[in-house]
Amino acid sequence: MHQISSDHSVDHDTAGNPTIYVVIPVHNRLDATWECLESLSCQTYQHFNIVLVDDGSTDGTAEHISQKYPEVAILRGDGNLWWTGATNLGVRYTTQHCREDDYVLTLNNDTVLPPEYLKTMMSLARGAPKSLIGSIAHDYCHRDVCIDEGVGIRWFSAKFIKLKAPVGNGRDSSYSVSALPGRGTLIPVSVFRDVGLYDEQNFPHYAADYDFSLRAAKAGYGLLLNPRGYLYAKTELTGISNVHTKISFIAWLQSFYSIKSPNNIKIRLRFGFRHAPVLCRPSFIICDFFRVILGTLRNQVKNLG
Repeated sequence: MHQISSDHSVDHDTAGNPTIYVVIPVHNRLDATWECLESLSCQTYQHFNIVLVDDGSTDGTAEHISQKYPEVAILRGDGNLWWTGATNLGVRYTTQHCREDDYVLTLNNDTVLPPEYLKTMMSLARGAPKSLIGSIAHDYCHRDVCIDEGVGIRWFSAKFIKLKAPVGNGRDSSYSVSALPGRGTLIPVSVFRDVGLYDEQNFPHYAADYDFSLRAAKAGYGLLLNPRGYLYAKTELTGISNVHTKISFIAWLQSFYSIKSPNNIKIRLRFGFRHAPVLCRPSFIICDFFRVILGTLRNQVKNLG
């Protein structure tokens, strides 16, 4: 059962500026949500509405946020929406209130935005009207350090390559990537009309963002990043993973089937069957399986040291 906490009138800008609907799925982590919303309140681009989807939080998130930010539309889930279902709930709300030229910004609550973020993202979107605009991620604690500048996928070897933003004369230029995460992606509302919502049945938590952006690319939309469009990410708050932190042997085993893990084998198989080109599909599935097992095992050994 999902419900809206209260009625919110949606104000549309009369000067012709598109409205950005910022959809933020949350489950607990009130402090992180609070800091994320604080950074949104400081934005220089003011034509936006926040849609917070509180999926069964037990720390009073909805109550605290509604008191501090009464203008935020708060939608509630029962704790079983996960990232994909919660994001879809926010998108459905948005498409009921938005105009055709508006945008959805999917955002995680473990992010903090610089004051010019929305203005920059909107400027980039105007320059590439049929594109999804992703965000480069800087480390929250070491803000000069880039931790995500995009991904390129080699389908035959199942290698997800960490890209680097162009240097030299092209350092402020937009560039294409293979897929975009849900952490700070600006999406024209038309994309949801053309390709539908995120696939919560097959990708309830992880891979739904990559799956959605790949479907958008197949429908003719560009997938772009630009060094000027960046945010700060708290990587230590992300899922079950041993990339950044030590986890127990039991947690490592659980990571291969947990819904909260990017290493979930079933989810990765679904992704490969759906998106890998036919001729590359067998090698992608085999290589991806061994990359996940051996890569996480290597991390386990490294973290024990």
